[in-house]
Amino acid sequence: MTIDRDTLVRLLRGELSEDEASSVRKAIESDRSIAAQYESVRRLTGLLREGVADSFAPYFSERVLKKLMSTASNGRTAFYDSLQWVFLRLAAASLLVVIGLGAYSALDARESELSANTIEAVFGLPTADLENLFYLQGI
Repeated sequence: MTIDRDTLVRLLRGELSEDEASSVRKAIESDRSIAAQYESVRRLTGLLREGVADSFAPYFSERVLKKLMSTASNGRTAFYDSLQWVFLRLAAASLLVVIGLGAYSALDARESELSANTIEAVFGLPTADLENLFYLQGI
């Protein structure tokens, strides 16, 4: 039988059969490394038992799991709400930038008389005349 930490914990909990428990106790008495490991596990389980809180009400784990599950779903909803909040602000800012650039382009083109109307100025189109048509066609 191999004696590892799990076996020592099971011995302390009383989960081993009488034959297994007696063979593990003999191994502890005969081998110093196993005895040191057993003592370490015994102290650790003792500290864990001391640290157990007695104030948990019945069904504590179920309540904690329910709370965690609701937090996870609320977290997902909060994430989508945050994305919506960011998208709305970003869309409004982008629209303002597009309007500003269009107004700047229209005013600049109208002042320099490069285009005949506002639509041509906003989109940066050349005036619709034969000279520009021949230029665009490469003639």
